[in-house]
Amino acid sequence: MVPILSQIQVAVPFIDLMERYFDLVLKNRVQPEIGLSADALDRYSFKEFQTVAARLASEGLSTTLHAPFMDLCPASRDPLIRRASRDRLRRAFDLIVEFHPRSVVCHLGFEPRMHLESLDLWVDGWLNFWEECGPLFREQGIRMNIENVFEWDSQVFEAVFDRIPPEDMGFCFDTGHCVAFSRITWQEWMEKLGDRLGQIHVHDNLGDFDEHRAVGEGTFPFEPFFRDLAAEGRRPIVTLEAHREDWVWTSLRTLTDLWPWEWNGETADSDRD
Repeated sequence: MVPILSQIQVAVPFIDLMERYFDLVLKNRVQPEIGLSADALDRYSFKEFQTVAARLASEGLSTTLHAPFMDLCPASRDPLIRRASRDRLRRAFDLIVEFHPRSVVCHLGFEPRMHLESLDLWVDGWLNFWEECGPLFREQGIRMNIENVFEWDSQVFEAVFDRIPPEDMGFCFDTGHCVAFSRITWQEWMEKLGDRLGQIHVHDNLGDFDEHRAVGEGTFPFEPFFRDLAAEGRRPIVTLEAHREDWVWTSLRTLTDLWPWEWNGETADSDRD
């Protein structure tokens, strides 16, 4: 087992976990962030999700969940789109009681080119959605972390956080999305939202496309980013989101060298497979 795996989550879509990587996850003691796509939720039964959750728990492996996001907008002003989006997300949230994840990551579904003009109405719609699903999260003691994607800056997150307490909802900062889509720097994201930081997604790109490359194979400045987080006393959940298996292994080596925090349990110089 690569020791850094004891410190982080690794993004694994549920379909890939079932069809390709389950044995590898168990052998290497990977702590997965399980991607719950629409396809996965439709293809597999609740019993199959329960079985996977129970096996991971029996192995002592922690999980986080990534809610479905493709084409979803739970704050849509179109009632049909809003209803379909919320139904899909509620299907994913039903699995919280089975996986007992450290967190659930959600996309806001906010596209500034469409929604910025009606920001206040959009935020009202999102808060209405949170009123529907918030009781389950509170009952299970799980925090939702909302992730930057296409948002140009922190404005919509600040508007949401002004109306939802920090114990209920945090911020998931995505390094690759910052490079590909943001109009502000990572320092500005942290200045505005660092106090809400509960999780980070780490991957890289060259700024032209959201490639989910290996950490260090793009333009995001990971060394000062990690250093500043540690200096500020922040230790969020770290999820590796590289989208190729070779990029995962490359990222694990890089993260081992960059890791700024004390190691929990394992040590950086432990024997490696």
